[in-house]
Amino acid sequence: MNKDNSLNNYSFTKLILWVCLILFSAFILIALMIIPSTNNIKKTKKNNAILEQKTLQLQQQQDKLSNDLNTLLSNNKMYFDKFENKFNEEDFIRFSKEFFDEVSIEKIENEKQEYLNYNLNVSSKITSPTVFYDFILELKNYKNVIKLDFPINMYEKDGKINAIFNLKIYSNNKMEVE
Repeated sequence: MNKDNSLNNYSFTKLILWVCLILFSAFILIALMIIPSTNNIKKTKKNNAILEQKTLQLQQQQDKLSNDLNTLLSNNKMYFDKFENKFNEEDFIRFSKEFFDEVSIEKIENEKQEYLNYNLNVSSKITSPTVFYDFILELKNYKNVIKLDFPINMYEKDGKINAIFNLKIYSNNKMEVE
């Protein structure tokens, strides 16, 4: 049998140097591959943190707006309920006659408006406009949402105080007036 003499001609220091050179080269190649990946990971983590912060801010803003909306809805539930009621002219004339002697109502047609618009002519035997102010205060207790709109024309005729003013009736059922 032949003996293997291949390691006899090789020096142990050369072998160690070659092994070290190969390991060093491998380390450099691995480092060159990992460094850009770690930079991408750092950028991705930073972007993720920014997005999480913005998401948290938006969630807090949405929660605040939702709470504000719920508070608004609960505080104004009466008005929203009134908004759903149909407007009845005869009923409103009866309501107005509690304050005024003579009441006439005239609808003002305008298709562009999102509410009903009425002209109310009233005359009453009163000596002061306090009845008119009482009427304004009682409008908020009426079954519809009604806004008294300017101009309000008050004048004296035949010992009566006459008033002409515009009312805006806000109703979800604009086309379904009784």
